[in-house]
Amino acid sequence: MKEQKIARAYAQSIFQLGEEQNIKIADELTQLTEVINENNDFETLLFLDVFTVEEKTDILGQVIGKMNLSAMTKSFLLFMTQEKRINLFPMIYKEVIVMDDHKKGFLRGTIEGAS
Repeated sequence: MKEQKIARAYAQSIFQLGEEQNIKIADELTQLTEVINENNDFETLLFLDVFTVEEKTDILGQVIGKMNLSAMTKSFLLFMTQEKRINLFPMIYKEVIVMDDHKKGFLRGTIEGAS
């Protein structure tokens, strides 16, 4: 529960900064999520504590350097890695997507049946 609150706080911050700077943060984080999902070794590097912060920062820097991400997103991801909070990325991503959907006008609800 504590990690979820922390992830929500990071997501709100990055989403608001993206809004202020006209950056489509949800699209950029989706792009990174796709890269992570395509490469098991990269996923292992980021989310397991087997590797040092320096190794994670170096590899992540190389990967995101090749992607078309904004400087703000790159800085955020490197900060999360250096602070040993990159393991929160999946929860942050989920929260950002929910915020983006809400901004676009998508509604959430519960479908209940007769039973």
